Amino acid sequence: MKKENVILLKQKIKECEEKFSNPKREYNINKETFKCISITPLSDSVALVTMEKNTGKQSNLLFFYIKNYWIYFFPTDSHELGIFNYLNNKYRIHLENFNYDKNFDIKAAKKVLDSEV
Repeated sequence: MKKENVILLKQKIKECEEKFSNPKREYNINKETFKCISITPLSDSVALVTMEKNTGKQSNLLFFYIKNYWIYFFPTDSHELGIFNYLNNKYRIHLENFNYDKNFDIKAAKKVLDSEV
């Protein structure tokens, strides 16, 4: 992950800690505070963040991704199933061996190989 993106991610996480810890925030009935306890980079543009509440409980993982700025959401089981199905279909449909012979003229390549032997 680029250093600039790491810095921006940490800034966004800090904003989330403050936002979620606001005792007047809707749905913060127990007036809990949140602190980041781990950042797990998954790629150059994706990370998972785990927050811990002041009660000792951990919150759901936040899924962060970057376009021009960091965006986050709490993935549900439905999101996870959708991502799994996307990856499964992408792998099945876009296998390199499916496209292999479409990337170049096989007959021309065979002639070159035959002439070298």
